Amino acid sequence: MLKGLPETCEDFPFESFSHISGQAAAIRFFDPNSIEDFELLKEILSVKEVRSWMDDSGNISKSDYQEWAGKWTNDSFLFAVHDAREKLKRKLKIVRGFVNIYSERSEKFRIKRMVRAGFVKGSLKNRHVLEVSMALRPLSDGKIVGSGLMSSALRQCCLQVRSLLGYPKQSDLILYGFVDPDNMASARALEASGFVKRGKMKYDQDSEKDSWVYILSWRKLHRKIKGGLLKLYEEGSNECKVKVDLNAQKTDSHCGPAVVQGLLSFFDISVSQDEVVEAAKVKSRLKKHGMRPDQIYKAVKFLAPNLSFWFKQNANSRDLDLLINKYELPVVVNWQGLFYDTVKEEKLGNPDGDRGHYSIAVDFKSNRDQITIADPYSDYVNIPRVFSYRWFKKRWWDVDHIFDRKTKKINSIYTKKLILVLAPKDLILPENLHLESAKKLFTLGKKP
Repeated sequence: MLKGLPETCEDFPFESFSHISGQAAAIRFFDPNSIEDFELLKEILSVKEVRSWMDDSGNISKSDYQEWAGKWTNDSFLFAVHDAREKLKRKLKIVRGFVNIYSERSEKFRIKRMVRAGFVKGSLKNRHVLEVSMALRPLSDGKIVGSGLMSSALRQCCLQVRSLLGYPKQSDLILYGFVDPDNMASARALEASGFVKRGKMKYDQDSEKDSWVYILSWRKLHRKIKGGLLKLYEEGSNECKVKVDLNAQKTDSHCGPAVVQGLLSFFDISVSQDEVVEAAKVKSRLKKHGMRPDQIYKAVKFLAPNLSFWFKQNANSRDLDLLINKYELPVVVNWQGLFYDTVKEEKLGNPDGDRGHYSIAVDFKSNRDQITIADPYSDYVNIPRVFSYRWFKKRWWDVDHIFDRKTKKINSIYTKKLILVLAPKDLILPENLHLESAKKLFTLGKKP
């Protein structure tokens, strides 16, 4: 089963699918035991255009299919493509095409020729190079229409392959494709997926003519994915209850200043992150320790004295629901930020790093187990990040440090499910929220 990426479509009906919000396609592995899957793949492989680049594609047997579709290896990934825009499950279930990402004996010779031609730079040592091929299923009238479906599927397949390979460095995973110059549909699909045209060469040494060589740009692929999410957000399909104009944090240590800047802009108060740092007087400690909650209060008190500042330790789902959905206030959360696309990638890339991070909760749906945050981290700024609330609760904590001038020691302050809230002074919040004034910020408990 494919595991969904972070921004999965919450009401997607089949757990075996993987789908990123804002993308037209959904993908999964073919079921080796499904007669329907076998017949649909066989139908695609029998198309004249597909047969031209896949030897004996129309003669695939059931045993061949089961060997091909029944498992993935480091050099073979076969994905079924579905249309995630379909509203009816019976239509969503229909296989619309496939993406094959692979390397066999002939590909290894092809890669060497690509190196000699200069399309692949540097040594191939410890690098994984795979070829991409794809095909759509004809419609009932024989036409092959993608409408952005194949490029959407290809983006997600590339991300899944990297995940299944254990998240190698992007520079160590090279994905490429060859396209006949007359095949404009495939060229457009590759380019829309983040592939870049590098030049021409023969697919095989005895090929009659040259083909275009495309190589994936991971940077462009991620930009395409984020663009789809941002478009979805702007169109209101993933509308958030609270709108916050958040700028990217200037450095890895500026999440606190960025969050204060975003909070104040919500109340039509314009400040820069540098002004927040100056108001909190944290310039000397920011790079190493970031901002503590009491320092966020100090900055807000100086920059926006007409606003009330509240906090709560051990907040819960009811607090988030009331503050966001009833009072329509942004809520700052202090948590162990996720700076990768998935937890698995985080474990490989930074298993023991400091993850303390400020973000702003802008939507909460308890009936869907869903919290949406606005994250100032540069890779995710202005794109709503939707998480399972149950998962988020496990990371909703942090450790801050306060230097005691009397004892010359550093006290570690443990915060758990901490929220910070700004509100107009004339807004009366209910007592049963048990919000506390900023004066009690220093009463937060020491780390156990």
